[in-house]
Order: sequence, then C-alpha cells, then structure tokens
Amino acid sequence: MNAKQSACLAACILISACSSTSQQPDSTSINFLNDGLFSNTNLYGYLEKDKNGSYYFSKFISNKNSLNSFEPWVSLNNMDPLFTTKEYNCATGGLLGDASGDNHKICDSDDLNDTLFRSTNVSAGDLAQTTIGNAAYIALSFGLGAFSAEGHYTSEFDRDAYAKAVNEASSKANLNKLDSDLNAFSSYKSKQEKELIVTINNKHLKLNDSLKINFIDNSKLYDLKFKKEKIKIDKADVNTSLHASNIVFSDIEELYQKLNKQIKEKKDNVTFNVSCNTSQFRLWSLSTKGCNKSFDLTNNVSSIPVTYTVENKREFKVNYFPAIEDKVISLYSDGYQIIATNKTDSFLDIKTLSMYVGNKIETQSNLKIEIPPRARITVAQLHSFNRTQDRLVLKNVIKRDVQKNISVGSAIKYVIVDTDSEKTLFETNNIKPLQYR
Repeated sequence: MNAKQSACLAACILISACSSTSQQPDSTSINFLNDGLFSNTNLYGYLEKDKNGSYYFSKFISNKNSLNSFEPWVSLNNMDPLFTTKEYNCATGGLLGDASGDNHKICDSDDLNDTLFRSTNVSAGDLAQTTIGNAAYIALSFGLGAFSAEGHYTSEFDRDAYAKAVNEASSKANLNKLDSDLNAFSSYKSKQEKELIVTINNKHLKLNDSLKINFIDNSKLYDLKFKKEKIKIDKADVNTSLHASNIVFSDIEELYQKLNKQIKEKKDNVTFNVSCNTSQFRLWSLSTKGCNKSFDLTNNVSSIPVTYTVENKREFKVNYFPAIEDKVISLYSDGYQIIATNKTDSFLDIKTLSMYVGNKIETQSNLKIEIPPRARITVAQLHSFNRTQDRLVLKNVIKRDVQKNISVGSAIKYVIVDTDSEKTLFETNNIKPLQYR
C-alpha cells in the first residue's frame, strides 16, 4: 500500500460522516509563456525536475507517435500535455491489502502521480462509497472486516501545478531562440538532402565517364556490333531523405550532431557497381574482366577498365545440303526439308535416301515414296538425319577451325515405275564450314 492509499484510508475511516468537494482550477484562466511558438514544426518537450526541484525541458522531439502517454511530454506548440489527464477512481485495498486489481497504475505509484501532476481528492461520493460499503462489510464479518476495509479516492490532474511547471521550464529553455534555431535547422536539412543527391549523381556520372571498355575477339568469328552501352555503372538505391522528426535531442547542437551522423551513414552506404550485360554473347564463350567492381563516394579513380574477350563460338551450325540432280530427278534442301522434283512424265518411286558427313553415313531405306510426273514433294525432314546433322554442328570453334574442309554428301536411290529401272544419284563435296554459317 503506497502513502496516498494509507492516508486516504485513514481519512475515510476517521471522517466518514463528512463530505468535501474539490474545486478543479478553471483551465481557461491559465496563461502559458511562449504559447503559439513553433508554427513551422511540431515540437514536444520532456518536463522534468532537477535535483533542486526546479522544472526544465530535458529533451525534445518533433514526432509524438512514439511517445508514452505516461511520460511528461508537453506540446510546445500550445503547451498542452501529451500525457493522460483523465480522472481515475482509486481504492486502497484496505489496511491489510494493496490497491484492488481493477485500479489503474496511476493509483499505485506516488512517483507517477508526482511526475504527471496529479492530486488526490476525497469527495463526498468517495466517502459515501467507503463508509457505506465498509460498514456493511464490517457488520457482515462480525467486525473482522475492519482490517480489510477499502478506502476510495480520486486521482485528478492538477492543471495549476502543471501550468506553473511549464512556465518555469519555458523561462529556462529560451524557446524563442530554439524556434529560430529549428527554422535554421530545417533549412540546413533541406540543403543537405539536395547536396547528398547532387553528390551521388555527380559521382555516378564521373564513374561512368571513367569506363574504358575493350573488346577482344580471339575467335575471329564474332561479326555482330559490340554494344558498349550494355556496360555501365549502376548505383545502389539509397533513400536520400533525412529524417529528423524521430531524433531526441537535449539542445540544438545535439540535433545537428545526430543529423550529420545520419548523413555520414547514408554516404557510407552509397555503392556503385560495374554492371556487365552479356546477353548478346549467349552462343559464345566469353570471359570478362573488371565487371562487378564496387566503388563508394570516397573512391577516386581516373580509369575503370572493362574487357570482354570472346574465346570461341560454342556452336557453329553448317547450313549445307549438297543439291544433286540428273535428267530424271533433282534433290535439294531449304534448310528444313529435303525436296525432290520429278522431271519426267513417269511415276518415280523413292526407295532410299542417304547423307554423308566426313566418314559418317546415315541412310533411310524402304521409303516407298511415290512422286507423280512433273511433281515436287517433300521426301524427308532434314532433322530426321540427326546423327549426320549433329556432325554439322561444330563445337567451341574459332575461325581457323571452320576454314578446314569437311566432306558433305547426299545420295538417292529411285525407280522409274514404267521401266522398273533402278538408279542411284550420289555426290559429295568438300566444303569450308565458314562459307555456310
């Protein structure tokens, strides 16, 4: 049981037949010093007593969202308290007990009552509640209940004491100067935000201008335009907004110090990276040097060399099918299909097709494909000769490799139906793959 609860219980028991009425101060009659300052910002002060019992604002903040409603924060814009000023009905819990469980913590703490400018008031209603309730309880308990009888009182906000404390603290704080200092600080913060953006952008431009891009084609086969613009300096996303509203400060110097620390942290987190896009080299073996390098605002570089080196082509497709013909039939490919043309007035029966690459021969037999007179039809799909076609896809080559001859050929066996004459048409050629890319 705290001191207020003990005193209240004694008062309730000794003067239970009496009643008293407390007069609350008229809040409209109270004038605050410096009321109406800080028109350009919200500002809140922490009202505290020093060791001599004098009030002063020990710290400040401009964002009230994180403030505790049971701490003595004051709006310096209108001098209103941010803490609770609600009236609480309290019970002592009796001589042998603590305050009852449904009482607020304001009822349980003398320090909190003092900090939040609260006074204890025993009203007629409180006395009636204490007297009548305890008398009935004592009677029903044959007198033993007297040791646990409750006392009731009201905890109220003392606005006069609050106003006096606020005015005392305001006179010490020189709020007019603080208002002026905060306006200057706001301008400083805006200037620093702009300068931070300019500093980052200028560094970004300078690093991009420092790129020295070199392209080496060791394969001697790369014939596309090298897109230098695909190599650039990327900057990491940095929030350049400076946040001062959540800074708690005791004086303007500390506010500047904490903001400058924030600026330094933001600058320290700014990074630039060499970004290398290699999508145009999907079919090539490529090595890079200088990609993924990182820089910060403090790096002073005059040159950032980046080198792309093409080593070879991973796959080189030889687009060649030897066209063959005689007086009866012609055979060629459009790159996808193998097409035969009957030059005669007789039906032709295609029996066999063969393809040659180097020493590899692949044959499709028993085809029984009939070609009408003077007709042109597809007799096979080029990809169906997959084993020989695979040999026309050269792996990891440079120019020297595709300048070497390879032998590629085709053959067809057919029958002129009217004559039952079976004929074979066959041809191979030595070609340089480079000519058929």
